[in-house]
Amino acid sequence: MATDIATIKFMLRIDDSSALDDEQLGVLIAAAEAEALQFIDADQLPDESEIVPAIALLVECAHDTLTPDEFRIRRERAESILFPYREKLGI
Repeated sequence: MATDIATIKFMLRIDDSSALDDEQLGVLIAAAEAEALQFIDADQLPDESEIVPAIALLVECAHDTLTPDEFRIRRERAESILFPYREKLGI
């Protein structure tokens, strides 16, 4: 999975004046993708673009200074996007 940096910048409204450069953003995206893939079955994804909003939310949690409530809300949104693709856990 390789989420496009420009897409995440657009979704999070990060502009060139941000202290976050493309290399740093790439690291955050890679970490968010790795986290997402821990909880989903990648073979089950119908289209990678369907989880890009979850990746953006996870990047936002790692990048922005959020209140605990804002952080929780974004994490819950990301998890709800990823939920349909969760790995079968034998439940």
